[in-house]
Amino acid sequence: MKLNNKGWGLTYLIVAGCVIILVLIITSIKINNLIKESKKSSDSNQSEKTNNNDYDFSSFYTSLEESLIKAGESYSLYHSTLIENSGNYTLVTFDTLKSEGYIDNLPDPSGGKSCDGYILIYSDYSIKSFIECEKYKTEQYDEWID
Repeated sequence: MKLNNKGWGLTYLIVAGCVIILVLIITSIKINNLIKESKKSSDSNQSEKTNNNDYDFSSFYTSLEESLIKAGESYSLYHSTLIENSGNYTLVTFDTLKSEGYIDNLPDPSGGKSCDGYILIYSDYSIKSFIECEKYKTEQYDEWID
């Protein structure tokens, strides 16, 4: 009887199957460990945020500064002669912007009262905003205001 020598052979198929099974086992162990580590770090980050009373409101303060700038842009449209005749810059307080209806409020996210602030409108109509809240103050806030 003559054997057909075409094909892989039983030994090769068993070895290849064992290698595939070994790779799958190692991969599943690694994935399982990664999932456990991510859960641990997630849980520890969550407990740190829960235990931390000084939540980072920096993005909220930045949005307050941006809302002052938008109010200043509207203000500068209607007060262009004042800005052009004032020299290098015009200082406009939050109270002025609020009383003229350009902005409503600057709520303090840390639970304090409303924030206070002002803007500088330069002669080229660029605007820089400054706010002061209970736990936050824009750098150089005190340099411009009396």
